[in-house]
Amino acid sequence: MAIEFSEILLEVVARRASDLHLTAGAPPTLRDRGKLMPISGYPALSPDDTREFIYSILSTDQRRRLETTSRSTLRISFPGRHASVSTRSSSGARSPRHSA
Repeated sequence: MAIEFSEILLEVVARRASDLHLTAGAPPTLRDRGKLMPISGYPALSPDDTREFIYSILSTDQRRRLETTSRSTLRISFPGRHASVSTRSSSGARSPRHSA
């Protein structure tokens, strides 16, 4: 199954989720009213899926910071709302494993 990252972001907006968690080896997960809930219909993300998604929303400077410090934080805007996205690279692998 090809992962459509725009569809994942639309789920965040539609469900008014406060956080999106992306972890290699797990399906995309939303935080809704304090509870973590996998988005149904999505398979576990591969490390490449996770990296592709996170890099697609980071600026060049944010990518560089992630690769250098293993962390990056940004604020992403959706129509009528904002969400914070924090990224962390797994040790040694240099591939982002989590976004919240």
